[in-house]
Amino acid sequence: MVKPTSYQIAAAAAQDAGNRSMRKAGRKRWSSKDYNAACAEFNRILPLKVAAKKAGK
Repeated sequence: MVKPTSYQIAAAAAQDAGNRSMRKAGRKRWSSKDYNAACAEFNRILPLKVAAKKAGK
């Protein structure tokens, strides 16, 4: 089994955060608030500087 990358873990956690936000508000589709919650979680786990460094920039 292949170990997931940091990016994959951050993306999965971000999706979970967006889904939690959506369900907590009683919606069936993401709103901009849910997207913002997902982005905040992704950036918390994998800050932009780390992501750019891993991409070789």
